[in-house]
Amino acid sequence: MFSVKTVHTPNLVSPVSYQFWVAYVSCKSQYKDAVEQTLEQIDVIKRLIQKYSDHLELVTTSDGIINVM
Repeated sequence: MFSVKTVHTPNLVSPVSYQFWVAYVSCKSQYKDAVEQTLEQIDVIKRLIQKYSDHLELVTTSDGIINVM
């Protein structure tokens, strides 16, 4: 999961201070390529965080969630 520091989206009335995202892989991939798909999702998340590091922060623990708030 990672925290979004502040997000300004035209569709929202006010900015969002925190969001949590997860790496999702369909159950249909079980026993096939689930690990590969999961790692690809994690890679996408990490690249987004790196690209938008002014606004995004990776959080990997519950303490990390408290620290970014």
